[in-house]
Amino acid sequence: MLEVVVAIVIITVALLAIASMFVQATQSGISAEEYATAAYLAQETLEKLKAGQVFALPEFTEKRNNRDYKVIWSKTLDTAHAYAKGKLYKASVNVEWQNNGRTYRLELHTNLLEEIPQYPGI
Repeated sequence: MLEVVVAIVIITVALLAIASMFVQATQSGISAEEYATAAYLAQETLEKLKAGQVFALPEFTEKRNNRDYKVIWSKTLDTAHAYAKGKLYKASVNVEWQNNGRTYRLELHTNLLEEIPQYPGI
């Protein structure tokens, strides 16, 4: 009888450990999906900036997968590089979202050259 009780205790402890791994795996999957969505939104915004699209406001909210993602973008003139003659910009996109009361943030940055200096009008 004692052996049965010990075996049940061992199996119970093992099953609890396995169950906690399932919870962790589920949370990791949700977190990965949120970061992938944020990266997609940031990249999409950068591509629109590269294409010359003008946004009405420097920040907007997108709803994806039942979660609100706040997208904040900026485009500033890069004065550090004289060869670009006022045509090189730094573009940044920040995406913020909340999960369980915690704020997460993803940032992407790139440079935009609106015109190649040697070839005006391109």
